[in-house]
Formats: sequence, C-alpha cells, structure tokens
Amino acid sequence: MSSNAIGFWIQSADYSAVDHDPVDYQQACQSIRGHDWAREVARFVSMEQRGEDCCAPGIGFTRPADGGIEFFHACPAEEGRWSIYYQHPDRQTDASLGVDGATLGAVEKALRIFYTGGRAEIEAELEPYST
Repeated sequence: MSSNAIGFWIQSADYSAVDHDPVDYQQACQSIRGHDWAREVARFVSMEQRGEDCCAPGIGFTRPADGGIEFFHACPAEEGRWSIYYQHPDRQTDASLGVDGATLGAVEKALRIFYTGGRAEIEAELEPYST
C-alpha cells in the first residue's frame, strides 16, 4: 500500500455502501473506471421513477484534515456526466462545494488534486462546473 493511500467507499442507489481498503491515485482511478456505473445509474433512475427512497450512487474518499475530515464524493449521472461534492474543514462555509456536469476527466483531475492535498487548487478546478 502506498503511503499516499486513501480509503474509499462505493454507494448504491439503495443507500448500501461497501468500504474499500486505501488505494493510491492510480488505483482510485481504476476503481472508478472499473465499476459498472451505467447499471448503478439505471437502478437509481428506476427507483426514483417508482417513488422509492433512494440516493444517487457514487464513490467517495475521506481523510483526516486539520480540524476535521476532508471528503471528495463523485456521483455519475446520465449521459456520462458527474456531480462532485468536496468539503474541507478550512472552507469558509459548512456546505460542501457541489458541481454538476463534470466529465470523467474532470473527476479524475480533481481527485488527483485531492490526493495531493491542495484545497485551493481543487476548488479552482471545480469552479467552472459550480452550481
């Protein structure tokens, strides 16, 4: 395991989640690309249409940060777009930074910055997608 490894989870539309051992950045990208997100999104859409209690599926990464927890959560949507939620204890607001319409490439680039610990850089990267 790399010294720069971060644990993660994958959440399904029914709120169930599976925790995974810490991985380095390359392994994190493999985990994102290797998961069947199309199936997860189809299940979410189906549950939503039936009026069932559900949530957007996604993959999340957390790690300790000064004064709390830093997290990065990416949720696939239809048409290959992603929503990203980012939170760091040093942000000026309690709300996470949420963006919609990001590409998979943008998710991977923002995640790379998350792995390096650059809060200002990740916020700047996500700004063009900000909602």
